[in-house]
Amino acid sequence: MRWERIGESGEKATYFFCPTCGSTVFYENEVLPDVVAIPVGAFADPDFPVPQRSIFERRQHQWVQVTGKAIEHHLGDEAEAGCEDRTYT
Repeated sequence: MRWERIGESGEKATYFFCPTCGSTVFYENEVLPDVVAIPVGAFADPDFPVPQRSIFERRQHQWVQVTGKAIEHHLGDEAEAGCEDRTYT
């Protein structure tokens, strides 16, 4: 199963879902054609590598805190400012 939407930047994102449970398995962004994004929450492995980037943090719930010294933090304003480094979540 898949679903497409246009992000704030005007670029298309395509999401692919598990046909059994409906969970997001991965997604692709039109602006980054060679990248496949996999939501970290899709893994139950406690030793899974630490995320490198956190995107659209301005949309997160107030009770969510993304921590880690090696994580790049992006509020999500990059697309609005015309930054080429755009990712959808």
